[in-house]
Amino acid sequence: MNNSPLTTLPQGYRGQPPEQPLQRLGPYQIESVLGQGAAAMVYRARRPDGSIVALKVLHRAAGADAKIRDAFQHEAKILLKLNHPG
Repeated sequence: MNNSPLTTLPQGYRGQPPEQPLQRLGPYQIESVLGQGAAAMVYRARRPDGSIVALKVLHRAAGADAKIRDAFQHEAKILLKLNHPG
């Protein structure tokens, strides 16, 4: 299992549009929507090991824009460097 907190969907993903709240995303069970913005939706999700994570999923239209995708990936790399004290 991939324990990385950064997960991307496979190229060509054709699942449920992110604009509609998801119930499952890969190994993650979606528990609730935490927030939604112009470019993405953020979910509270549970990993198979039971840990709780936040998943940010780009809206389909935003994901089609290379600048937005690059900014999203840059944000994810920065977040990987954070160390939560809890």
